[in-house]
Amino acid sequence: MKVGHEDRVRAIGEQLFERMAGHAPGVFDKAWWSGQVLEWAMRDPAFKTEMFRFVDVFPVLDGPEAIGEHVREYLLKPGLNVPGPIKLALKGANLSKLAMKVAAGQIAKNLEAMGRGFIAGRDPADAVATVQAMRAQGLAFTVDLLGEATVSEVEARAYAERYLALIDTLADAARAWGPDERLDRDDHGAIPAVNVSVKVSAMHSQLDALDLEASVEAAALRLIPVFERARDRGVFINLDLESYGLKDVTLALFKRVMGDPRLADYAHAGVVIQAYLRDAEQDLEDLIRWARKTARRRITVRLVKGAYWDYETVHAAQEGWASPVWLDKSDSDACYERCAATLLNNHKHIRAAFASHNVRSLAFAMATAEACGVPKAGFEIQCLYGMAEPIKAACVAEGYRVRVYTPVGELIPGMAYLVRRLLENTSNEGWLRQGFAEKRSTAELLAAPKRVERDPWLRPRPKAKTSVDDPGPFINEPMRDFNHPEPRAAFAEAVARAPKRLGKTWGPLIDGKVRKTGRTLDSVDPADGATVVGTVHLAGKGDADDALAAAQAAWPDWRDRPWRDRAAVLFDAAARMRARRDELAALMVREVGKTWREADADTCEAIDFCEYYARQAVSLFQPERLGKFVGELNTQWHQPRGVAAVISPWNFPL
Repeated sequence: MKVGHEDRVRAIGEQLFERMAGHAPGVFDKAWWSGQVLEWAMRDPAFKTEMFRFVDVFPVLDGPEAIGEHVREYLLKPGLNVPGPIKLALKGANLSKLAMKVAAGQIAKNLEAMGRGFIAGRDPADAVATVQAMRAQGLAFTVDLLGEATVSEVEARAYAERYLALIDTLADAARAWGPDERLDRDDHGAIPAVNVSVKVSAMHSQLDALDLEASVEAAALRLIPVFERARDRGVFINLDLESYGLKDVTLALFKRVMGDPRLADYAHAGVVIQAYLRDAEQDLEDLIRWARKTARRRITVRLVKGAYWDYETVHAAQEGWASPVWLDKSDSDACYERCAATLLNNHKHIRAAFASHNVRSLAFAMATAEACGVPKAGFEIQCLYGMAEPIKAACVAEGYRVRVYTPVGELIPGMAYLVRRLLENTSNEGWLRQGFAEKRSTAELLAAPKRVERDPWLRPRPKAKTSVDDPGPFINEPMRDFNHPEPRAAFAEAVARAPKRLGKTWGPLIDGKVRKTGRTLDSVDPADGATVVGTVHLAGKGDADDALAAAQAAWPDWRDRPWRDRAAVLFDAAARMRARRDELAALMVREVGKTWREADADTCEAIDFCEYYARQAVSLFQPERLGKFVGELNTQWHQPRGVAAVISPWNFPL
């Protein structure tokens, strides 16, 4: 595979730096309130956390009193170091109601201005003026409607209608635009002047990788009309990638829509690959194989680093899963370069768009394009609205097509986007901070990324079987990560095998023997109301008396059995369930109608019970010496009090 030589990467990078000399992104302009906030957030992690929490909650605060209360709780609490100019703007929150109202209005105005620094307008009409101004500066655009993750079908239908309106509004406006050879043509011919980015989570409220096929079909019903409108109006459509949980849905949906016969003549669509994902290269190779099979048209791949790193790492740690993202920035950067090289080496089938504010990453893509014989018109650079203005200007000056990702929408649905941008600008490892705020050396900023590949597991994993001698700390059994295809396939296979274990007859186990009482009850699969999962012999009062007598007879031996043996029984039960967890969960799916996640969670909880109480035995039942008196040895230990009857939760069948 051809890649750009390091000498050429450095040379191109230095050219870009020369073009950027003396300029800095407007977001870091200290003359503005937002610039002061970001500067202090980069200095003080505690202030950064509290400020971003306040920004996140701000759109739903109802009135000056609520704003003042949250300012006091988040930003004026004791011990938090707030710089003078910002503190001055906030101090009205501690004054009279009138002063509070004035201060709240000013805070709202400042945050609104901060949001507008990253969000181009409230609606498509606002966007028209913005994108026209961009074209006048030699910049292409892609417009995104803020408000991902719809929570109802009414909302999803409304978003689909908004996308149709956006396409029409921009296409109508584009009729008056003059042609621009650099923006409106690539090395294969004309490309649309109007470019729209769509978030898949806005198309359907119930998207779930666990039900991949149904999710794709439901979203396709809403998305295909959007693609048809784009085709008819000469508009490019790009599908954004969001959180990892929707990655497989998005990629499958893109293939489904582009494979629809109604869109056989539509050649202007693309999808995103996120290089901070560990499986980015695998997904890209799969996408290229698919593109080769549809050789009648090329597709566009927008290569990004990814904007959900904080969420993905926190969520994976919480669930006990391996992180889906690289944990070290240099690994993300290295993966980005490998993916960039793959894209450019497949230029025949793929139109590459390199979205990055990292000059090293862009220089690598430019050098590799030269090595692959891909002209400047054969790919494009993409940057975010309100960020990296010097990089945009430098790339335009070097003759590259630069497209600006331009969000449009109200502040409330756009707040998640705004917080992601603030995190990106203030990240210790963010290139914009290192390059413009910290002013690191050119050599350091253009150095090749060093691979680290840290262990993706963010917390200890449960052992296959716990030892009584060294049980270790209690760790909740992680549920299956159904975002990955392997667990989905394994569980589907377990559900498919479940019928082989159905239809048997079971009876109460009394004194080590299965008893047939003559009175039976069929357990029927609630999904079809007909399949007999199993037949059970029902116990009566006499059976209960016999069971109680057997338990009382066995109790002295169990009481005197060493605590290590009793704990080992529970650890062994946990290990057996762990080894057969998909099988057990699949039986719950068939017997009581549990969903896959619910059944898996119940199995994990049963394992947790055994692991937890076995550890309690280790801590409670060991003999404990009382006091240290001369000539005495006093020992205390716990013993079972006797036979107990337990009524287990009715909705917890395992």
